[in-house]
Amino acid sequence: MELVDEYGDAAVIRLTPEQQGKADVRRGADSRAGRVLVLVRINEKWLVRGVYDVADQPE
Repeated sequence: MELVDEYGDAAVIRLTPEQQGKADVRRGADSRAGRVLVLVRINEKWLVRGVYDVADQPE
């Protein structure tokens, strides 16, 4: 898990394919792709605002 950016009450976190678990493999998801979570803080609780698939970027 990697914190990409934080904007006060919002944060963007990147999950690597290894952290996503076996459920993605069973659903046929691309094992090279990662995910980005967008979180917002409301009333001192972090809530998931969105989850997005991202392509594996070349180095």
